[in-house]
Amino acid sequence: MTECYRNLILNSNIPIVFHESLNWNCLKWNSYDWCNSFQNKLLPFRCGKKICQKSPYWESLCEVEYHTMDELVNFCNTADQKKPNTWWYFDYKHISEHFNNVLSIISWSDVGFREKGPECSTIWIGSPGAHTPCHIDTYGCNVVAQVFGRKRWLLFPPTETKHLKPTRVPYEESSIYSNINFSCFEQFKDEKFENIYVIDLYPGDILFVPPRWWHYVENLSLAISINTWISLKNDDIYRMEEALVRYFISSITATLSDDVKQILLNPNELDIENNTKVFDVLNICKNRNTWSRWKSRHFTYLITKNLNTSKLKKKLALFCTSSGIFISTAPYISWAIILILSYNESFKFILNNLCQGESLKKLFNYLIELKV
Repeated sequence: MTECYRNLILNSNIPIVFHESLNWNCLKWNSYDWCNSFQNKLLPFRCGKKICQKSPYWESLCEVEYHTMDELVNFCNTADQKKPNTWWYFDYKHISEHFNNVLSIISWSDVGFREKGPECSTIWIGSPGAHTPCHIDTYGCNVVAQVFGRKRWLLFPPTETKHLKPTRVPYEESSIYSNINFSCFEQFKDEKFENIYVIDLYPGDILFVPPRWWHYVENLSLAISINTWISLKNDDIYRMEEALVRYFISSITATLSDDVKQILLNPNELDIENNTKVFDVLNICKNRNTWSRWKSRHFTYLITKNLNTSKLKKKLALFCTSSGIFISTAPYISWAIILILSYNESFKFILNNLCQGESLKKLFNYLIELKV
């Protein structure tokens, strides 16, 4: 049966819920058992407010406070009386970094991935109302286990992208956000979606989120979930694209003030100027022959769309400005993207005559040396 689950996950293009499919001991724990397992360890919670605003409640709007699990349980029991419009979220935390042996029994063998354990898993603990803004993960697929409480997922297929107002501001590596605030019904009730899946998870449920599906997630109660990511065969291509995007963003933000960076970047990306990881990813992709596959894919796309240079430049410049990138830098970024997408000899002229900034020149020279 577990091998059947694995095959379903690796081959399905729609979400799958496996009801009551977990055999983890922690499913038997109540809130006090969870408190005892974490003892008095202080955890960094992202603390937000339940307000109905037009844009999503981005992470940069949250305060970070340190609390114990016991304090979270007490907060959930009294929040309606003391702080009815606030929520706490200890989200996207690697189990191996925070809990040592507390959850060492975790194994994803129940769904056929015996190689996945706590070192490959992250945990999400939060109060009612705690949520993650709608987004897609640009590579891999997501397997989520609900171990305590209830959590609601809104899922949209890739075909809904045009309706979800995608943005790269705030920028986060491997995440593309929607500019729609799904935590407030008034802000999306008039949006026109053709396909939307609403899934409520209960303890023991496992959810498979297919690659590049949009998802908004919100706790309906005090809730704890654990997830892992499964690598896919096209991940190298998307990792390479993300590495290039990261390099562009780091070049843009290098001269900006800290206040502006906090607007453009997710809090976990404020150290973006460190580009060691970018070139590590590019070298891995080079060794796996990802360049030629990526080149073929994007060059075919340009030919199919039949866009000439002038039109493409204007289109990309418009995209950059609409995504929150300053107008003065938009054409400069657009030419950079064209150079990478087209792989045409004539664009080396652009590199030598129109591009500014030593960091971008370094990247372009690197790509040329690779003969991409």
